Amino acid sequence: VYLGLVDGMVSGAIHSTASTVRPALQIIKTRPNVTRTSGAFLMVRGTERYLFGDCAININPDAEALAEIAINSAITAKMFGIEPKIAMLSYSTKGSGFGESVDKV
Repeated sequence: VYLGLVDGMVSGAIHSTASTVRPALQIIKTRPNVTRTSGAFLMVRGTERYLFGDCAININPDAEALAEIAINSAITAKMFGIEPKIAMLSYSTKGSGFGESVDKV
C-alpha cells in the first residue's frame, strides 16, 4: 500500500488486530486533523453496502469518543459512496445487559 503497488490489504485471519493496525499507522498515517483512530468493516450484501465503525480499535470509548467515531465513520462511508445513516449498536438487547456501558450507548 505504502509503495502504491496495491490499494488495500486484507488481514486478521492469522494476525492480531494490533499486529495489523500498528504498522499501518506507522507507515500510512491518518488523515490530517484526525485525532482519534478507529476501525471500520465494509460489508456487502448484494447491492447493499454497510460500514460498521470501530468494532475493534477503541476499548470502552466515552461519549465524546463515540461521537467522534460516528463522525469519522460517516466520512469514511461517503468515501465509499455510501450515504451515511448513523446508528449506535450495543451488546444489550431488550434489557439483556445493564450498567454504565449500556447506558452510555
